[in-house]
Amino acid sequence: MSIGLASSTEGSNGLQFSVRLCSDRAAYEVRLGRRWLDLETLVERAEASKLFVAVLKTRHLIVLRSLQGAEVTASSDGRMLVRRVSDEDEARQVASQLLSSLVTA
Repeated sequence: MSIGLASSTEGSNGLQFSVRLCSDRAAYEVRLGRRWLDLETLVERAEASKLFVAVLKTRHLIVLRSLQGAEVTASSDGRMLVRRVSDEDEARQVASQLLSSLVTA
């Protein structure tokens, strides 16, 4: 995948999002079809799913770690950065798991 090109995905949860490699190639940027994220709800449901643990929580962003070691930084404007993954497919899978927690709690 070329830098700057985003591939769209509809997760098993029905939420639309796109994934692209960041310019520094250290993370994948995930953008939701909607423009906001309720961070408090996301943290509660992600931890309840037992697939993620909150590492940092503020009003404007959260950092979650998956059981497999991926790190997700999510901001209230609907953007997420997925780090510590091997490729775009793994980033997409982590994002889908996290977003699934929003609709299956």
